[in-house]
Amino acid sequence: MTPSRVLFCSLAVLLTACSGASERPAPDAAPAATAAADPSTLGTVSGAVANAAPGTIVVLTPKDAASLPGPATQPSMDQIQMTFVPDMLFARSGYPVAFKSNDTEMHNINVRNPEKTAPEFNRSIPPGVTFEHTFTEAGYYDIRCDIHPAMSASIFVSASPFTQAAGEGGAYRFEQVPPGDYTLAIYNGPTTTETPVTVTAGVNRVGP
Repeated sequence: MTPSRVLFCSLAVLLTACSGASERPAPDAAPAATAAADPSTLGTVSGAVANAAPGTIVVLTPKDAASLPGPATQPSMDQIQMTFVPDMLFARSGYPVAFKSNDTEMHNINVRNPEKTAPEFNRSIPPGVTFEHTFTEAGYYDIRCDIHPAMSASIFVSASPFTQAAGEGGAYRFEQVPPGDYTLAIYNGPTTTETPVTVTAGVNRVGP
C-alpha cells in the first residue's frame, strides 16, 4: 500500500472501515429508565411511640430490604469547630458513609459498636480530608475523637431506608412505602420492640 493510501485510510477510519474491513458495531443502547412507582400504589405508615424517651428511633424494615433502592444521597458526618455534625447520623448498611473534616484541627474518628470489643475503625482525619466507610452490620455506633474527648456523636445503621427519630409525643410517619410485609422496630431507651406490619396502598395507622 502506498504512503498516500495509508494516509487516506488513517483519515477515513474515523468515518468508515478501510480496505473492505467490517464496520465497527454500534454501541449498546442505554437501558430504559425504570418507571417511577405509581403513587396510588404506595402506602403511608404512621403512629406514635408511647412514653418515648429522647432519642427514640423507629425503623420499618421489609422482609427483603435488599430489594429497596439505595440512598438518593450519601450520608456524611463533618467535623466543624470541634463538633461532629450531625450529632446523630442515620446510615444504610452496605452503603458508604463519608466522614469529613472542615475544621482547622487534626481529629481522629474512633467508631465503636458498644456490643463489640474491637472498634469498627479508628482513623485520623486531617483538615480538608474525606474518608469513606461502609458499615455491614446494623446497630448503634458511638463516635469519639481521642484527641478531643469532648467530641462525641452517634450513628444508627439500618438495612432499611425507612428509619427516623421519633418526633414530638413519639410520633413517626413513613411515606411512599411499597406494599408488603414489614417489621416495625422501636428502639426506646434500653427497650426494643418489634411488630409485624402489612402495608397496603393508602394510610396505614399502627396502634391506637
